Amino acid sequence: MAETEIERRVTAEDTKIEYREVDGGEKRPVIVGYAAVFNSLSRNLGGFVESIHPRAFDDVLKTNPDVVGVFNHDKNYLLARTSNGSLRLKADPYGLRYEMMPPKTKTADEVVALVSEGYVTGSSFAFAVERSGGDSWSTDEKGMRRREIRSISLLDDVGPVVRPAYEASSVVVSRRAIEMALGDAFRPNQTMANAARRGLRSAKGRDNFDQRLLAVAERLAEREVLSVEEVEFLAQAHRRCHEVRTVGWKGTPAWVEWMLAGGDSAEAWVQKRAVAGEAIEARAEPDELMEGDFASWAGGVGRVEHIMREGSIQGMSATPDAPLAVLTPFDDGEPEDYMVAVMVSELTKVDQPMPEDDEEYEEDRAVGDKSQSTPAPKSDQISGSDKNRPGSAKNAAGRIKVSQAVRSGLQNKVRDHNAAMREDEKPSWARTTLGQLLAVYRRGAGAYSTSHRPGVSRGAWAMARVNAYLYLLRNGRPQDSKYTTDNDLLPADHPRSSKERSVEADAEERAVDLRPTAAMAAAARRGLRLHEEGKSGDGLKPETVARANKIARREELTPEHVREMNAWFARHESASKSPGWDTPGAEKPGFVAWELWGGSPAQAWSARKVAQMDREAERSEPAVEQVESAEAVEQVDAVVHQETQETQPEIVLEQPVVSAETESLNSAVAEASQKLAELQAALLRTKLHDISAGC
Repeated sequence: MAETEIERRVTAEDTKIEYREVDGGEKRPVIVGYAAVFNSLSRNLGGFVESIHPRAFDDVLKTNPDVVGVFNHDKNYLLARTSNGSLRLKADPYGLRYEMMPPKTKTADEVVALVSEGYVTGSSFAFAVERSGGDSWSTDEKGMRRREIRSISLLDDVGPVVRPAYEASSVVVSRRAIEMALGDAFRPNQTMANAARRGLRSAKGRDNFDQRLLAVAERLAEREVLSVEEVEFLAQAHRRCHEVRTVGWKGTPAWVEWMLAGGDSAEAWVQKRAVAGEAIEARAEPDELMEGDFASWAGGVGRVEHIMREGSIQGMSATPDAPLAVLTPFDDGEPEDYMVAVMVSELTKVDQPMPEDDEEYEEDRAVGDKSQSTPAPKSDQISGSDKNRPGSAKNAAGRIKVSQAVRSGLQNKVRDHNAAMREDEKPSWARTTLGQLLAVYRRGAGAYSTSHRPGVSRGAWAMARVNAYLYLLRNGRPQDSKYTTDNDLLPADHPRSSKERSVEADAEERAVDLRPTAAMAAAARRGLRLHEEGKSGDGLKPETVARANKIARREELTPEHVREMNAWFARHESASKSPGWDTPGAEKPGFVAWELWGGSPAQAWSARKVAQMDREAERSEPAVEQVESAEAVEQVDAVVHQETQETQPEIVLEQPVVSAETESLNSAVAEASQKLAELQAALLRTKLHDISAGC
């Protein structure tokens, strides 16, 4: 059962003291105020604003709850409670009104004095929202998320407060509300989570770290959506660490704090979401969202197929100021067979979705744990695959076909895992490749047809095996000693490698990463935006725009595309960069084309990648050629020996009779020697398969 999340809100409505006559004619002070006000929009609560429906308290008040009246949110300052009649609650048309008659104690008398003299001016209440239908969400015309509380399931306390301000100390927002408001735009990435886990391990047993930082690090490690205040808190932590960061600081308290705050990758992530202590809006602006991007909205996650700036669809009208996006929804990483229209202002740009990992079946329990596995039902017993032939996962050659969503998700795991291994200064055998993870995923999907844990999807089962493989890589040993079935995919120098490495696997280990960088993607997006504005001229090829979209989405490029990119930059280095070619507002077609190819970042990147691919080609080809040459030389020696045996009886063994004949024989010897030398040289230049073809 989900744990109830208590939230707290404050109101600035004046709290006052009234005097009521009780039995015996005595007049007793009564603290009166409004714990909540209906239909009143709150301040920004960290990415969203909120209002309370007039009937939000109806259900909970019908249960006659035992609510306590407290001062300043502190139950140590108990002033009244409903169970003994000293606290009365009533929902009127304005809000939730409370009246509390405090006891005759020194603490209560002090609170009454503070309220009556105006030192205490506001009120607060603690509550929990009904998880199903307890609130509704929408997005206003400025892109701000709005929450309306419609049904409160728990009312915990009410009472006066000193300062009715929406501060971290006086307002508590549930994690669920934060996730609904901010979405995946404020969810930490896996590299940040890995860094936080390392920080938490290093901080264990040491009491000199900020408790709030440790709490935020716990949420980082679990990749929970962070609030705006928590993002600002991380920004402050980064600034503190920068002041003391030095070479060789690893292991110092400052380094541990840096890890707790998400490490290197968190710095840029935080900077994008907080500037000068205020969160940057995560809502997608019309010009930021592109066709092919993925976005989330109240109804789910999908791929943007088209952005409309005029016309109407599904009963909604699009304008240049309020465009519509047509999206293909995705479910568990796979596209649905229909489309929906959503206002762009309601979308948040997110990473491409992938089949969900089973949260309870992560890398610590993923493979080898048969205790909760059962034989697969007949409906799950699939034999073979239309996409992948038998044996396709026998090595890490990377020829396995999966959906683009799965491939993208595995690419992200490769990137995050390898970044963490470099940051941890792990040996090279701890790193992985896309080919390895594709093979592991394929094997996991196949094993699902034999047995799996009930309630787990095929995709989650396969991804759990990927997580177990990454654990094995990272730690040099598996979490479960029974997990040995993927040891043949490990790098040859890994402690658990079976050493049975195929040529294809070795080639995949050396494969060059051809995924565009973020800087290239940004340049391509600029180029596409300028192209839409009509600044690309008439000579632009359609395939250039298509490739620019791939770069903008950071999709893996083909080696041919990268070589063509490198050649294009070499041809246009001087021709494109004419004076004023990049003047804002007057960009020339040459600059637009330059950006569409990925800009200057792509120029340096493509040259580097071509050089890497050439080096890999040199590493693989000479070994093959050497074998071919050795075999060729062996055949050449045989041919030469045969030619010599056939020729020498005529030239060497026959003795000259007269000087004229001697001169003729000397000439014949010279001519034969020259022919033999030419034959040997020709054969040495010919590869083995050429000789075989001629035989």
